[in-house]
Amino acid sequence: MESTSSSSLWVEEFRPNKISDMILSDYQTELFNKFLVEKSIPHLLLYGNVGSGKTTIAKILLSTIDCDSMELNASSDRGIAVVRDKILQFAMIQSLKPLKIVLLEEADAVTYDFQYSLRNLMETYSDNTRFILTCNYSNKIIEPIRSRCQLVEFREFGKPACFKHLSKILELKGITFDKGDLLTIVDSYYPDIRTMVNTLQLNSSEKVLDITHLKRFMDFSDVVNWVKKGDYKQLRQNTYKFSFLDVYRYLFDRVDEFEFSNDELKLKASLVLAEYMKWDNIVADREINFSACMLELMSLLGSVK
Repeated sequence: MESTSSSSLWVEEFRPNKISDMILSDYQTELFNKFLVEKSIPHLLLYGNVGSGKTTIAKILLSTIDCDSMELNASSDRGIAVVRDKILQFAMIQSLKPLKIVLLEEADAVTYDFQYSLRNLMETYSDNTRFILTCNYSNKIIEPIRSRCQLVEFREFGKPACFKHLSKILELKGITFDKGDLLTIVDSYYPDIRTMVNTLQLNSSEKVLDITHLKRFMDFSDVVNWVKKGDYKQLRQNTYKFSFLDVYRYLFDRVDEFEFSNDELKLKASLVLAEYMKWDNIVADREINFSACMLELMSLLGSVK
């Protein structure tokens, strides 16, 4: 790994520019290298966790394969007019390059009308135009598109690999660090490696990684104790301190610490956490959503006072 730009943002400075720098499975490494050797790709649907490398891989393909390219983000370019006014025009125009590639990020944010129009373009112009779609949830992409793409899931790649990657960044920046602190960051933000790198930069000053002021937000052991004791009052008084998504993940990883009376209750607790985490970004009041989740866990434990 090496610094790849003069950007002041580490996440950009250390963005991989070749496959060998990526944290990938052996299958994915072989697959993407095959595309680079062949200098061509099929339609691709890259899906998985936020910060897991989907966009980075797409950009490596675009920069390495001899092609004309168009990049769109569905969070801003999501109306059906985009298909007609931008993507169609790009697909129709003649090119001196052997291939044209459209990168559509956050594809699960577009409308179904957009997707069906896109499906038609993928079929009509497949001879010289390829599409790379990235998304978090592949089930939000219509089947006619999924069936035309090679699907590549970006799974969790293991905390040891993340630790090694982050250690290398700190070494290249000349930052002294405590291994325990670095493990805390990995545990707290896994598998979002982009957030991990940003956290490193924000907490590295005078050539030292110092997360002292972060530890009280990263360690949610008090939440476990409050739930086990049924101390809803303490939970309510301290919710202002929490990043709710981080708490859900923390509790999910440590569900055994609740000491449920049987495995069925432990399974139910895991499902409860997953359900409330799913709703976190779309509910009208996240604090109420979080409080309801904690009450359900207390109910499963029989600890509600």
